[in-house]
Formats: sequence, C-alpha cells, structure tokens
Amino acid sequence: MRALVAVALLAATPARADHFLLDVLTYNIHGLPAWIALDDPPARIPQILEKAKDFGIVLFQEDFSYQPAVDSARQPHRWRGSPPALALIGVGSGVTTLSWFPTVGEPEAEPYGVCNGWLGAANDCLGNKGWLRVRLQLPGEHTLDVWNTHLDAGRDALDREARRAQLDALAAAIASQSDGRAVLLGGDFNSEWDDQDDRALLEGFAKRAGLALVAQTPPDGWQSHLDYVFVRNGAGVCVAAMDGGKDPAFADGGGKPLSDHPAIRVGLAIDGCGD
Repeated sequence: MRALVAVALLAATPARADHFLLDVLTYNIHGLPAWIALDDPPARIPQILEKAKDFGIVLFQEDFSYQPAVDSARQPHRWRGSPPALALIGVGSGVTTLSWFPTVGEPEAEPYGVCNGWLGAANDCLGNKGWLRVRLQLPGEHTLDVWNTHLDAGRDALDREARRAQLDALAAAIASQSDGRAVLLGGDFNSEWDDQDDRALLEGFAKRAGLALVAQTPPDGWQSHLDYVFVRNGAGVCVAAMDGGKDPAFADGGGKPLSDHPAIRVGLAIDGCGD
C-alpha cells in the first residue's frame, strides 16, 4: 500500500476525490555516533532511507548525528525539530519529518525544556528533545496536522516525571495549534505499554488530546515497546487506521534490524467527513 496517495507516485485516481490511502512510518533510527551506537550508522541509514522511500509521511527520531545523510531521502519535503540548545554539545531534537506532500504555512517546533540526566539517566539533557508540527496539504483539499516527538528515556521516577511534564506540554501545544483539526502524532514516547504507570500517562494524554492509539511496538521479542502512533478526526477530515504494527522490511540482508527500535508503519484511510 506504500504511499498510494503520494502525488509523485499516483498510478491511479482514487475512487472519490475525498478518499485515499496513506502509508505512515515512525522510526527511531538510532542515529548516535558510532562509538555510542556500537554499530555502523553510516551503513544502516542509507538502507533505512531506501526502504522508507515510498512512505507518504515519515517520522524519524534520533537522527542526531546523521542529518546530512537523511537529507538524501527521496521525499521532497523535509522539516526538522528544534536546533541545539548548547552549541558546545551541538545536538538538537533529533526529530525529522519527511513527506511527499507540501506544508501549509510554516512548521512549528519547540523543545520541552524539561529533562532528566546530563551524565547518566540516559543523558537525555544532552539532546534538545521536543516536538515538531507540520500542516500537510493532502489530495482532495484535505489538510492534516502531523506531530513528531521524542520523549525522555530512562526507567526511574525522575524520568517518568520528565515524561509527564513533556506530555502535558505536548497536549497543550496540540490544543493550541491543532484545535478542531485532524491530527496524526507519532514518535518514540519512551513509555512501556506493559508498565502500569507509563500506560496511565499515555492513556491520560491521549484522552486529553482526543487521540486514538492506532499502532505501537508489538510484543514480539523487542525488549522495549516505546513507539506509538495516534490519530484523530477534525475539520471535516476523518482519519481511520486500516492496519499497523512493525514493518519487517527494515532489516539488513542478514535479517538484522536496522535500528535498536522497530520501524512502525500504519496504513491510514483519509476521508472528507462531517464533524
């Protein structure tokens, strides 16, 4: 179903002008320096880009050290999250959104401004984690607000409190910038679905923002289940998930995953509808 609605890739006209299918990918690509990642990101990332080339919308997290490599993606439109907070460290949000569709207006990005751990506790404060919002112009005169985020990592109480504050800030931003609008939100939430406290945070956030969970890391051998996709209807646009879950294509020739996170894809049906 890859990018059936991507303007450059349309092979057939949808049955109705207000109905089409869209493939979305969210993926933490483990784009840390090789000595931290303990593998070969310059070899992995081109493979990731090749496998992601037909997705209509791609949400990358953790492309910290490899943004020039990501610039070679096939999608013609590219937006990045917040720049580095400290020039000495030089690490921004690591969040990049790619699409075959153009944006309406200017993208918006903000750092969360709260974190846990400079040296230790996953070193989250070294990155300027936050959110990125772009409003995409889709076929059929639809627009969709696409949000991409990466939350604080770590498993202790201070990490969870940082994630709580970040989710509060994200919910407030969605309420302010996407009031009444259709929304797609994906990213690395660093929240374990099978952890009662983490799940409560996610469910409370989704309820406040009016979002429905449509895809997540499946419990199929991955040690962590941290990646999620949410959607909601709005402004005469209905967004429904046809399917979703781990995309097994994101592995090298030997079957080894191309990141320490799974690639999560979701197939969406977009319709014009009454609110």
